[in-house]
Amino acid sequence: MAEAKAKKRPKRRNADETRARLLSVAETLFSDRGFERATTASIAEAAGVTKAMVRYYYGDKAGLHAAVIDAVVSEVLAQLEANLPEQADPRGSMADFIEAFATAIISRPSFPRMLVRDYLDGDLMSRPATAQTLMQFMAKTRMRYEAGRAAGIFRELNPHMLHLSIVSNAAFFSLTARFRATAAAQGVKPDPGLEAADFARHLRTLLLDGIGERNIVLR
Repeated sequence: MAEAKAKKRPKRRNADETRARLLSVAETLFSDRGFERATTASIAEAAGVTKAMVRYYYGDKAGLHAAVIDAVVSEVLAQLEANLPEQADPRGSMADFIEAFATAIISRPSFPRMLVRDYLDGDLMSRPATAQTLMQFMAKTRMRYEAGRAAGIFRELNPHMLHLSIVSNAAFFSLTARFRATAAAQGVKPDPGLEAADFARHLRTLLLDGIGERNIVLR
């Protein structure tokens, strides 16, 4: 029996490696080409597998796309949980969340590119399950905002707008990285030292000041 189990382990390991490779390649191609132009054949070829393997593991291209979103969302949420210390202060909790969330978006440039292409092509909302997965991020923002609102330190606003402010600013910073690098090389960029960590901290201060009650000084 033990020998039979030992023989199965390499197969399981190979299956896990194949799925991981498909997810990684698909994320890159979806971000570079968009959903429609990233064909199942091109993904399979880049991953070194057959189209039948894609169908075996994920059903179809939409299933693979959903799996990529699920994997990234799960990874980022786990990263946030690991990097965000628990604290009773709603203001500090929101501040840390904004910085950590923005950093997570910026540090994985293929993900915002992939989402922006989906939004522009109108593909994302045709896959409700995927859109619902992304709403887990919104739930984290809302939870921290509502805690601060209940404590009387955040002013009344639409938490969805707050969430979009975090995501859009971080995504734009990520999406324009190549432009900034090219501009800096050509000597036309006024701030060549702009770093992701600096921007995340700037966004933290900017948004925290913006949502605070007017009679409270936020630091």
